[in-house]
Amino acid sequence: MRVVSWMGMIGVLAGCSNDSETKPADDGAEDTPTFHPDIVPIIGENCQQCHNSAQPMGGAFPLETYEQVYAYASVLLKKMSPEGDTQDPFFMPPFNARSTDECAPPHSFRGNYQVSAEEYAVFDAWITAGMEEGDPGASAAFTVPPVPALSGDVYALSFAGEYQVPAPSMGENDSFRCFAMEREDGSVAPPSSVWIDGFEFTPGNPDVAHHMLLFSVPNLAEQMANGLVEDPQTQSWPCDGGVSRSDGAYTVQEFDLMWGWVPGGLPLDLGWDMGMRLEANTGLVVQMHYNTLANPSDLSDRSSLGVRLMEQAPEREAFFELIGVGSAGASDEVDEPPFLVPLGATEHIESYTLSPDAPGVRMWGFIPHMHLAGTALQMRQGGDGGDTCLVNVPRYDYNWQQMYIYESDWSQLPQLQSGDALRVQCTYDNSESNVMLEKYLGGPVTEGVRLGDGTSDEMCLVGVGFACDGLCE
Repeated sequence: MRVVSWMGMIGVLAGCSNDSETKPADDGAEDTPTFHPDIVPIIGENCQQCHNSAQPMGGAFPLETYEQVYAYASVLLKKMSPEGDTQDPFFMPPFNARSTDECAPPHSFRGNYQVSAEEYAVFDAWITAGMEEGDPGASAAFTVPPVPALSGDVYALSFAGEYQVPAPSMGENDSFRCFAMEREDGSVAPPSSVWIDGFEFTPGNPDVAHHMLLFSVPNLAEQMANGLVEDPQTQSWPCDGGVSRSDGAYTVQEFDLMWGWVPGGLPLDLGWDMGMRLEANTGLVVQMHYNTLANPSDLSDRSSLGVRLMEQAPEREAFFELIGVGSAGASDEVDEPPFLVPLGATEHIESYTLSPDAPGVRMWGFIPHMHLAGTALQMRQGGDGGDTCLVNVPRYDYNWQQMYIYESDWSQLPQLQSGDALRVQCTYDNSESNVMLEKYLGGPVTEGVRLGDGTSDEMCLVGVGFACDGLCE
């Protein structure tokens, strides 16, 4: 299994500016939008959790003042478009699960901070009218909405020590590191199984923390003692996919993805009286993606993870499963084998269908996953009841692979029935028009893209959050 980290899109915006060289005069027009008061709440509610000067996240530049927003206005409009910009096919804010005529999920997703059609129309009208500033006194005082905290009895895990993030070198601003998360007593795994129904992550240095992925690793302490750890002071090691060492010194054979955090993201609060079981001696490993594009003066980090334990077994057991194909040996498992994205191919589709024998199990969350060639992904449930779109990512972004959780009553969550099939459909572009291949590989893969762990290989996977009504057998 490979879960690739998000590489920052900050540089795409940071190198752009509005074509206008001078600010327009404010003629006092009342029938067109002005920055004050019309644009301030749009930027505040949708952008400023990451783009703020007080505590910028992931190296993000601030978007708080008229001058700052004015400078990037045309770029922001393209980014917030419901359809996306065809020349730069990625959304901002980066909440990429969408509803389209072709694939409309049955429920909205929690924490959906994408710009609404109405907000987009106001922003577009503001630019068309000349981007007037308006009267600063007309805007009500605005405070960036705080990220909700996980309520209840939450205990803390953290890095064993302070880690020094590598400084920018020869244009390289990204690095990846795995940390065994410790309790205050230095333990990394519970001696007996426990139930968890919530996680929250606090970056020790928001200036460099671009994202986090959380994994569970069986027999973690034993594997650390046998060569997994590179730096005993921080109990950490280099990793750029799952939790194995990227230098090849140690391979972890078994691990599971449990959660992921991005700047502005919400804590994982399962709800529905669900819990995840962490077996005895199974520890938690945080994979950090660090970004130093903002040239921060402080490169130290000691991040922490809040874990909420349940006092008793929950009414429902939650777990994750990967649906799709990822390994080189799975090429013949796709619907039309072999898996191959030829050189120059655009809109190339590969799909995988599974018919699980798990009647009654419900689905509550999704983590879509592909690599650089991937451009779109959707997952469907089919059976006698018809075809249901479960999750739809019409413009997949390698940089922002996050979890999407339904906003729904338990009884309305999609439920597997006998004979149902789950189908994952992935779309790929192995041509010169793929900006991700150009950015990271220098262009398309000449021998064609095949399944595998490398960034020049591909996967077609969805991490699906399932839950049993009761404990799973």
